[in-house]
Amino acid sequence: MPFKLITILLLLCFESAFSDSLSTLIVERSIGKFEDAISFSHSSTGEIYIIDAGSSSLISIDIMTGKIKSISGKGWGELEFNSPQDICATSVLDIFVADLNNHRVQQFDRSLNYISTIPNENLRDEYSTFQPTSIAYSKEGLLLILDKDEKQVLKYELKSGKILRIVQFTAGKGSISSPRDITMIDKNKFAILDGKRVVIFDVYGNYLFSYNLSFDDDPNSISSDWKTIAVTSPTKIILNTKEGKYLSTINQTTIIGNKVNELRDVAIIGNLYFVLTSETILICKKAEK
Repeated sequence: MPFKLITILLLLCFESAFSDSLSTLIVERSIGKFEDAISFSHSSTGEIYIIDAGSSSLISIDIMTGKIKSISGKGWGELEFNSPQDICATSVLDIFVADLNNHRVQQFDRSLNYISTIPNENLRDEYSTFQPTSIAYSKEGLLLILDKDEKQVLKYELKSGKILRIVQFTAGKGSISSPRDITMIDKNKFAILDGKRVVIFDVYGNYLFSYNLSFDDDPNSISSDWKTIAVTSPTKIILNTKEGKYLSTINQTTIIGNKVNELRDVAIIGNLYFVLTSETILICKKAEK
């Protein structure tokens, strides 16, 4: 067989395999309008909570009614933020916000009423350089807090108010260099987005495995529905199983039916994909092939 024909056939096979790995999402509707949304989380009662870094705001949107609540303002007061980075809604209807430049995590109820600050006053001096960049809830009454500068995960016990360091990830196979985000992938394991790599640990901080991701730009976030791990960059979303097996890619251009700004995060809820962009939330369904 002539070399040119072999080359063409190989290119066609590659193109077919690549197209099969791309997923298309159809936008059913959008909710919310933001200046520069960077993170969101959903509750079991039908609310979505959003961090809008552009307005230093915490926003609540009821998915069914569209009712909106918010608190905002740049500062260090109980209802103010200075470079908020991440948000986490728990199964007990508490909301936690990683407030980076205030060196704290703020706790609110579902109505956005202030509850408490982590660390509390007794621990404030000990954690004066605390750099919380991401948070995740374990459903066992524990909040995991990723401290990007110290490259460590802290475990906060909601009932006792104690803070424990799980481990500092600076050596060995589980070492991390550019921690960005954290998520639980089941009740016993969590994943850290470290640059363009996903690193999996058990809840005690023991390294399990890791895998690399094919991004041209820097990914923003990692999320999981406990079946799938989704990593999002401004231009695409890569989906893997929680065991690390590649599933598919969703590009900015394969989200159809609405203007798509920079991608920031995704939540898979049942058969719906909630895609956070810098300006809105797109509620999508996966297109049937």
